[in-house]
Amino acid sequence: MWLYIWLAVTALALMTEFLTNKLICIWFVGGSVVAAVMAGFQLAWYYQLAAFAFVSAELLALFRKKALRKFDKGEDETA
Repeated sequence: MWLYIWLAVTALALMTEFLTNKLICIWFVGGSVVAAVMAGFQLAWYYQLAAFAFVSAELLALFRKKALRKFDKGEDETA
């Protein structure tokens, strides 16, 4: 059951990211994929949740500034 939950989280995060195009949910995709793999190996839900939180936080910390810098180049937003 947890495998399907993590796959749904992955799908929702990807859909949200494609619809908003603002680097909001891309970090959760990596975390949910890792958690889905752990669910496939039948690990306990709390290990899956911890891995999801850790991987998502690490991806956010490591790549957000670099991704925003690259994403914002040449884009001028007007209100």
